[in-house]
Amino acid sequence: MTRLTSVLFLPALLCDASLWRAQIEDLRDIAAPAIADLTLDDTVAAMADRALAAAPETFALVALSMGGYVAFEMLRQAPERVTRLALLDTSAREDSAARRRERADAIVALEAGRFLGVTDRLLPQLIHQTHVHGPVGDQVKAMAARVGRDAFIRQQRAILGRGDSRDLLARITIPTAIGVGDTDVLQRSIPGISKKMLVQTLREMERLGLISRHVERVVPPAVEYRLTSLGRRFVEPVQLLYDWGRANADAL
Repeated sequence: MTRLTSVLFLPALLCDASLWRAQIEDLRDIAAPAIADLTLDDTVAAMADRALAAAPETFALVALSMGGYVAFEMLRQAPERVTRLALLDTSAREDSAARRRERADAIVALEAGRFLGVTDRLLPQLIHQTHVHGPVGDQVKAMAARVGRDAFIRQQRAILGRGDSRDLLARITIPTAIGVGDTDVLQRSIPGISKKMLVQTLREMERLGLISRHVERVVPPAVEYRLTSLGRRFVEPVQLLYDWGRANADAL
């Protein structure tokens, strides 16, 4: 019987466990999944504490966006417990002053008014325009409605209080895969990230199959391949998450 790899998934802002439904299904014969609840705490450190307390002794870690902020904190607190890492559409850099003001203003508005969830106006800022109208957009709206106003405020406060994690990047020595959407503003900062991570090669990965094969190399315990290449252009992360599954690693 194949030994299953423990995999902990960290959702993004306003996302819940359903974000990872396709991955759990696709990886069911090689992974023992768990999904952290990032809706209960108002600091990244507390989110990381809670996730670590509920996680297996060692595990592969997969994180999207805000989940990446929590992943960095987990690596600070317990680096010996994380065996492999996948960071999707996230940043080690703290928010700019302008972005911090936007978050603070959003908290004030939410506390004084009604939570509208992810509206049609906001959705194009979160996913690629080709997925705004359809199942991906509907899924994002539904997750936000389930997470709700109070948890959203806690999450925004946690993000506001997080520190800069760029000093941590050079100390990450475990096999790591990094992905970002080809229309995401994070793409502009990838050259700087590649220097921090000492990337050996920089490839363009636009086909879901190719991305899946890279992720496949991160998850199985039998694979000793050290993944250090960065994908410069990925399909939009939510679509990647929706359709990300197993593929033949030998074809890479």
